[in-house]
Amino acid sequence: MPGAVSDDSPQPIDIDESLDPSKQSPKARNHPVQPLISDICSNAYDHGLQSSQLSAAVTLVRKPSHLDQGSITTLIKGLYPAERISPELVWGVVSSIGHGGEKPSPTTQGQLLRWLTLVREAMEDESALTKCYGALFNHLSTLATRQPLCHLLSLITKRRHVKPWRIQMLLELLRGATSPAPLLGLLRVYKEFNPGIPEEQFASARPMLFKHPDTEWRDQLRSIQERSASASLGIHPHGTSFKVHRNRAQRSRGLIPEVHTFHVEDNMVSLEEIDGPDEFADKFEKIELPSQMISALDDPLLQKYVYLRNDASHASRIDDWLALFFDAQLEAMKNGEHSVKDLGDVLSSLLGYVQYTKELPGPATNFFTNLVDIWDGKENLEVITELLSYLPLQSFDELYGNLLSRFEAAVLEDNATPSLCSALSLHTSLFRNWTSTLLSHPTPPPDALNDLSTHAFFLVLRLLVTDDPSPTALTPVLAHLSTVAHTMSLSSTHPFIRILTPSSQIIYLLTFLSPTSATLSPLCSVLATYKLAFEATMSLPPAQNASPSAPSTPSSPYPRPYVNEFNGFLMDICNLLWRSRAFNTSDQNALGCLVPAPVTRALQTYVENTLPSPLLLPSLFTLSFHPALSALSISVFREIEDRAIAAAENPDAMDVDAGAGAGAGVAGSGTGVPGEIRVRHAGPVHQRSLQALVADGGVRVTWAEYRMEVLQWLDRRGVGGVGELMFCTMKLLMGGKQARRGTPRTPATPGTQ
Repeated sequence: MPGAVSDDSPQPIDIDESLDPSKQSPKARNHPVQPLISDICSNAYDHGLQSSQLSAAVTLVRKPSHLDQGSITTLIKGLYPAERISPELVWGVVSSIGHGGEKPSPTTQGQLLRWLTLVREAMEDESALTKCYGALFNHLSTLATRQPLCHLLSLITKRRHVKPWRIQMLLELLRGATSPAPLLGLLRVYKEFNPGIPEEQFASARPMLFKHPDTEWRDQLRSIQERSASASLGIHPHGTSFKVHRNRAQRSRGLIPEVHTFHVEDNMVSLEEIDGPDEFADKFEKIELPSQMISALDDPLLQKYVYLRNDASHASRIDDWLALFFDAQLEAMKNGEHSVKDLGDVLSSLLGYVQYTKELPGPATNFFTNLVDIWDGKENLEVITELLSYLPLQSFDELYGNLLSRFEAAVLEDNATPSLCSALSLHTSLFRNWTSTLLSHPTPPPDALNDLSTHAFFLVLRLLVTDDPSPTALTPVLAHLSTVAHTMSLSSTHPFIRILTPSSQIIYLLTFLSPTSATLSPLCSVLATYKLAFEATMSLPPAQNASPSAPSTPSSPYPRPYVNEFNGFLMDICNLLWRSRAFNTSDQNALGCLVPAPVTRALQTYVENTLPSPLLLPSLFTLSFHPALSALSISVFREIEDRAIAAAENPDAMDVDAGAGAGAGVAGSGTGVPGEIRVRHAGPVHQRSLQALVADGGVRVTWAEYRMEVLQWLDRRGVGGVGELMFCTMKLLMGGKQARRGTPRTPATPGTQ
């Protein structure tokens, strides 16, 4: 069923009908026209004008009418298009420029030219303006419209438009001009395409630097177009990456030049002449290289060209510029004269380029190798960390000895938690990028990934043993574990990936250090991923899972003690959350969370002397009692009781919430009346309390049904890691989970009852 339209949706305005009084003289009007124009402009500012409305408004202002100049000016300023502007509308505006009885006033013509400049990025076809280049250029002799016309021409000028006769015409207009700045500004654009224009032509006056007429108007237009595009499931309205960027923020203070191509051969084209993807593809082989290839750092179109052309000489030109810049920066840093902003701006531009090519240039690697010895570990840390994550795949031992060890020494000098997080984030991103490289080019250096992850695990452990790590500090830890686990899950299809598990200290510290669902759920999800990876790999025939690295038994690609240690993690977590056997060491492979036996006995004594019977230490970490899950678990039981009450009040509509599943029974109670409840559970819920609840007249729910309901409830609310681990580990749950999902059962090599 289609969604209802909200009450505040914009109501379409009939421009012709609203401004019908404008066809009459002011004395013959029954109502003033100014309030009507204000209403139209206000609606256009909020919602924009549809194509038909915009066409009617433009037609009104470009043809003779009884509107005064102030009203026309207000209306033009309010022409915010909500959709792409058709070429026909653009040509209609251009046709209104010039002299004649049916033409608008020179002031209105200037405002229409300014409006074309404002809406140029919202045009359906930007070539619509370039097709009118000759008609627009011929109106430069009109003084009243010269400035906005020069500005518009400077934006749409291509190399093919720079003709000798046009240059001559500009020079003649300059000789008699009382205000030559606009013409000189346009001539300066011509000089970019034709360096032969004498420099002395610019000595008489300063050329006009054409700035955007109204950046606030542009931002509002973009907002309107974005909302309109989202509503119609259209494309993003902001410009195109298949066009050379102009008027960008000069964040590098001119260090990285814009794209300019000089001395283009007659049978070639420059990147500046490309207007869209079709033209880029059609003329790809005829594109002349820009004068400075380093512009690729900031220009998306040049980045595409360099990447697709894949010419070593192009990369060499970029490397040469970077090498000179970085050498100068190192020398300046040694003398204490470098500019932090200049270096940061260039590194930020380089990051955008590297994120596109996925390859860090050699001069940048050499620069960072020399930088870390004189670096304070703070300046431009974020961008340097992101750039280093694109270091090429290589032996980790060599990379650590040459660069990363000194990087860590500089960053971790203060041993602060944010510094540790930055170092760990670098290793996580580096691991992710190296994995992508391995999957596309499976000829890796031996053990490169595992060596990287082993070192990262030491950083994780170092972060966890700091004083009271905050949830923010645990975010990069969990991100790294999830990234590594995802890669390990590919081991069955990529034999060169060897499963490397986190240390037991990491697992248990995360289990107890931050008892929140935001930590417990991702940790359980990581363990479930590892478990499935082991199962998939160990179920392969020996010929498929053989690997020259890491010793193995005849029947398994991994040593049995290694697998048993991981099974110990699974057993301990399941004992905590599901089996009510916390810290038990009698089960097969159980490690008791590495808690010494005397400590366990002391805790048990404390619980027996403090908490009421029948609560015991082994059950205090289950779903109902765990600090991260207790409040959520009792909420689940409250929903069970609410459904039972609702069923009792309306016996004819006893269907349970479709999303709740069939795990929890709510149709009976100890009273004999289906769904009737005389008492609610006080909480927390445990097996004996459920039995007592039935006797007291509460809802009848079995212990198994309650726990299944909790897992499904958590899964529906984005805390699915606990259920994911239970369903893939507890053999009694595997069939139920797989039947509910309709997936085949996975072999349970490491697992528990």
